Amino acid sequence: IIAVTAGGKADGEMAKLYTSTGNLIASTVTTGGSWTWHSTSLIDGDHVLTAKYYDLAGNAYSSPQNYTITIDTRINATAPRLYSDSGSADSDNVTNISTPTFIGSGATKNTTVTLFEGGANTIGSALANGSGNWTIPSHMVLGDGQRIISAVFKDVAGNVKTTTIADGNNLVITIDTIGDRASLPDIIDSRDTGISSNDNITNNNQLIFTGANALNADGTGVDALDLTVADTAVLYINNQTAGSYIVATDPVWVIDANTTLVDGEYEAKVKLLDNRGNYGTFSLARTFIVDTTIRNTLPASLMAGQDTNINNDSITSISQPIFIGSGGNKGDTISILANNTVYGTLIYETAILDATGGWTIKTNTIPDGQYSFTTQYSDDAGNIKKIDIANTSLTIDTTIIPTSVPNLTTYSDTFTPEFTGSTNSDNLTNVTRPVFSGTGARIGDTIFIIDKVNNITVGSAIQVGAKWAVTASMSLKDGQYNLISYAKDRAGNVSSDSPVVTITIDSTIDTTPPVDFNASDSNIKNDLITYDNRPYFVGTGAHGGDIVILNKNGARFATASIDNVTGEWTLSSPILADGEHFIDVIYADKAGNRETAQIGTITIDTTIDSFGEASFIGGVKFDSGSFDNDNLTNVTTPYFTGSNVAIDDTVILKNGTNAIGSIIVASPQWTVSVDSLADGTYHIKTY
Repeated sequence: IIAVTAGGKADGEMAKLYTSTGNLIASTVTTGGSWTWHSTSLIDGDHVLTAKYYDLAGNAYSSPQNYTITIDTRINATAPRLYSDSGSADSDNVTNISTPTFIGSGATKNTTVTLFEGGANTIGSALANGSGNWTIPSHMVLGDGQRIISAVFKDVAGNVKTTTIADGNNLVITIDTIGDRASLPDIIDSRDTGISSNDNITNNNQLIFTGANALNADGTGVDALDLTVADTAVLYINNQTAGSYIVATDPVWVIDANTTLVDGEYEAKVKLLDNRGNYGTFSLARTFIVDTTIRNTLPASLMAGQDTNINNDSITSISQPIFIGSGGNKGDTISILANNTVYGTLIYETAILDATGGWTIKTNTIPDGQYSFTTQYSDDAGNIKKIDIANTSLTIDTTIIPTSVPNLTTYSDTFTPEFTGSTNSDNLTNVTRPVFSGTGARIGDTIFIIDKVNNITVGSAIQVGAKWAVTASMSLKDGQYNLISYAKDRAGNVSSDSPVVTITIDSTIDTTPPVDFNASDSNIKNDLITYDNRPYFVGTGAHGGDIVILNKNGARFATASIDNVTGEWTLSSPILADGEHFIDVIYADKAGNRETAQIGTITIDTTIDSFGEASFIGGVKFDSGSFDNDNLTNVTTPYFTGSNVAIDDTVILKNGTNAIGSIIVASPQWTVSVDSLADGTYHIKTY
């Protein structure tokens, strides 16, 4: 609506207003010498207007001047922008400046722009320049937090417009002048070695730290803004910069320390530079220890007595051997490894130590087998050192194979082949230091033979093959023995006893009684010459149950059993040819004892040579009659002579059936003296 007022006109005159194009836009009648036009038909922009007047007489005339006016019914109002944006981006509307500067554009020249915080607090104003741009620094300090900035625009035409949230032209900014405090830095689990991933003791000297959720400046709670993209976490180790990390997408920081740390104790802190440009205070300090070396590591040793049976043979029957040592430090874990498997552990700090600082480890049960043992030290930092235990290639052996009955070997179980029922497996022997054999046990085991009745060790030996053999270590007296065997291996394991076996030692045979040959020794007794070509032999006083063996020229040709009651025996010889025969009689028992009773060489002579009659030896001395051959003599012990008899034959002179003299022929001519004869006639014959 445009109103134009003009004066100096007569009342009642008509005044009309035209545009430069001749369009009538208003008309009115003057009153009190003036008039006012109201127009509603002009659009925004510049307009040149001309007034025409008509007096009461109808005369028309134009105004001596034109009216140039500008119609401006609109105003440009755009949202202000934060010029002092110090955040991660120039357009994130975050700043650490508490009196920020705002800018805008698109306003009409000389438009007055006034900014308000919270809709009520004026923070500054300015005029738009010819380009429509404006700049307003806040003259009020804005506190930290979110702030709503609105603008009121008033142009020279008097148009006024206020930005609102509804039209989207308000500006929401964040004032953040205080830096975040980082959370306590932590070594990542993979770099925090040792017994725990959160004990901050490590053997890694190139560490990585992490953290999240920035704290409030006082170190409590969690900052409402938390970590955001482009925040920077700076790591300090012992107050020296050691690395930094710019937050990417996750609200966490991970810093790889850019220094290799030597062994020692350290403090790690983090300071945050947020994306508003604020530095926070240091985080709390994380104390950590870098320890890349394990110290005081000494090899353990096998406790005395753990190498059972034979000391230092590296074989034991103990499945949980005990080791001793003196190495280690506080916090160390000491382990005993068998073939690289842990079988026993102690914590040095809680271990019971002896007066010299020594410790013992009793292992868990280790299966039978051969092992190499190692002492392993591991500390809190995760350092591990293994030390081979000297001379402990140890064999664990907790089992043993039982032995069989200790039977006599076939060589020790003596017998008499000629004796029916005598065998080399009857455990009857004449060997006083016999050899026993059996099975069971293993090569290297020691086999013991024990007399259970007398509780004495008969003998022992080390098994060297599939079977074992033990020779009695003492001479056993004749008699019965109840024997068992058992094994003891190199580890000291002892087997159960074998079943009992009874053996008999019989090393003697009864004193040989004399052999009687006289019954068959014809003619002259004990001359071992007989005409009986089937002579027989007898004996008495022998051991009942034994046997006698008749040998001829070393070959057995007859046997007989000795009567169990009388001890008598009789052996008849097979037919023997004439001639000499070497005869011996052997006494034998079931244990194999043999005793020879030599008879000697007997002569079988079943024929005799022919010879003539006996006659006196010539001469007065013997045939003292009138003639030398009248067989008349006064000699009571005459001699007789003859010939044609074999040497060693016996010539017998008989008077009838009575023998009166005899001689063994030593030469072809024989002479026999007779016993004293009484006077009388004698009929003398030779045999």
